[in-house]
Amino acid sequence: MRSKSSGRTSTAGTYTRDIGRTGAANRGILLNTQQKKYIKDTQKKVGIAKASWAECAQTLGGFASVTGVGKIQGWIVKLISKYGRGTVQEGKGYIKLRNGVPWIGNALSRSNLTKSLDIQRTALAKSVIAIVKYNSKKAGFA
Repeated sequence: MRSKSSGRTSTAGTYTRDIGRTGAANRGILLNTQQKKYIKDTQKKVGIAKASWAECAQTLGGFASVTGVGKIQGWIVKLISKYGRGTVQEGKGYIKLRNGVPWIGNALSRSNLTKSLDIQRTALAKSVIAIVKYNSKKAGFA
């Protein structure tokens, strides 16, 4: 804006260039303590979600007798008594597992959920085929 008396423009910015400009925001920078808290909180959420699924697995007999599958980790076993909300519903020809954690529906996007279900479906089909082959060989059919 020009001065009415001298006709000169403003001298703002003559001595420093940060007048009237916004500085860069600190984006993507976390303090070490903030990062550790975030990791701890995220691990707790993962443990809570896994505790419900692990409770379902325990209800069905656990992993001890399944070849190639590890056991439920100790830190998750500790969380089952506190956060385990998994339920198992057995019907005629199906088993329905339900994770009762209120926010579990927000944990995965629909596409990631579909991908993980496809992976599990393929793994289950391979397991069933291997079991059938083993039992038929044991029975003397193959």
